[in-house]
Amino acid sequence: MKGLVALLVVWFGAIGGGFLLNGHEQRVANFLTAANAKAGGTAGTGGTAGTGGTITKIAGTATAGADGASITIKMKDFSFDPNTITAPAGKLTLVLQNWGRYTHDFRIHTLDGAGELATAGRVGAGFAHDLTVTLTPGTYDFDCSVSNHAKRGMTGTLTVTG
Repeated sequence: MKGLVALLVVWFGAIGGGFLLNGHEQRVANFLTAANAKAGGTAGTGGTAGTGGTITKIAGTATAGADGASITIKMKDFSFDPNTITAPAGKLTLVLQNWGRYTHDFRIHTLDGAGELATAGRVGAGFAHDLTVTLTPGTYDFDCSVSNHAKRGMTGTLTVTG
C-alpha cells in the first residue's frame, strides 16, 4: 500500500498535480513531518508570512550536529519559513519542503550578490529536497527563482557566523 501511495505522489507531481493538494494541506504537512522525522530531521519553527506584499521576518537557527548544521525550510506560496536564518560556518544542509500548491526552487546568492553560490532544483508541491553547502561567514540572500515568486516575497537572508 505504501508503495502505491508513493507511486501516486510521484506520478501526480510529475504531471503537475499540485492542484490536487488544495484543501489537503494538513495531510501534506503530516506526510512531510513524518518523512522528515524518519530521515532524522527536525521540523522548522516560526510563524507565518504575511500577505499583500508585507513580508514578516521569521527567524530560524540551524541545529549543529556531528555532520554539520541543518535546518528545515518550508517553501510556501509565496514565502519561506523561516526566512531569516542563522547558521555556523562550514557544512550546512537545508531540508527544503514544499508546503505550497506551486513548484518552487531555492538559490543562495554570492556574498557580493553578483551571482549564485548554490541552487536546488525545482521541488514540486508535497515534495522535499536536501541542499548541502559549505559556507564561510557573511550574510547571504536567498530566493525562489521560479517566475515572479521572489517579487511576491519569496526571499530571505542567511547569516553565517564564526
